[in-house]
Amino acid sequence: MAKDSGDVETVLAAIEQAQAALSNALRDGRDDLLVELNATLQRLERERNTLVRRRTEPRERTITQGPAARSKALAALKVAQRPVAGRLLADIARARFGFEIETRALASVRRDELRSWRAYQGHPDKAATKPDLIVPALSYDRFTPERGMLALSSWDLSVRIVAPASRRVDVLHVACNLARACIASSAESWTDDVARVAGRIGLSTKPFAGTLALPTPQQVLEAASDELDVIAPSDLRDREEAAERAARVLDDEDQLFGAAPLGLVPIPARKGVS
Repeated sequence: MAKDSGDVETVLAAIEQAQAALSNALRDGRDDLLVELNATLQRLERERNTLVRRRTEPRERTITQGPAARSKALAALKVAQRPVAGRLLADIARARFGFEIETRALASVRRDELRSWRAYQGHPDKAATKPDLIVPALSYDRFTPERGMLALSSWDLSVRIVAPASRRVDVLHVACNLARACIASSAESWTDDVARVAGRIGLSTKPFAGTLALPTPQQVLEAASDELDVIAPSDLRDREEAAERAARVLDDEDQLFGAAPLGLVPIPARKGVS
């Protein structure tokens, strides 16, 4: 065993010496040394393989329960910058921050956010400091909550509305945002994990259909941007038209939480609503 087992170069040098010793023993007819020298060589080669594998495999990251589900979802949404489904949100939280999100807990988060919103009403001093809220994305026709799709209250209403092509548009935007983060921070400990999430989305783009190897962040950015150039303009028009209608017919709360918010009753009704 080499003295410095963590140094690949040291192990490679030891392998070279062991190979030379084995060659000399064969040349000199020292058959009594062959078994021991061959065993030494095999041991060094196993050590080399282990060290190389450790250097080339993605680094293990500690996955932790971390803060409350709301804080984890909020952080992941700020990375995504677009409405996302719970499963993708959980993937982003795990890859970027090492957090686990129980997707079942997200429904409770939405209910709590509605309670929080209502608690701020009637208190101008509190409303001025109202934090970013996690809200449902809204359907473009009836403005009801889109099942499983989450957004942030600070985003423009047109971004929070989901038109027919919006799910595809948004997931491509998310892929671009993740890819840009990886390119800008290539040396960070989370980069490889986030790149894999972006790469899995990238496999759904035309250049990589049917392939197995994940595209690089740069390739994801280019492929997703090309598709967005084709489908995003009409989606934006649909969303903006829907947002204009919603602004005319919905009050502030319904613009955030939907025309039929959550459909669950343990939340008190608003004042003046029977």
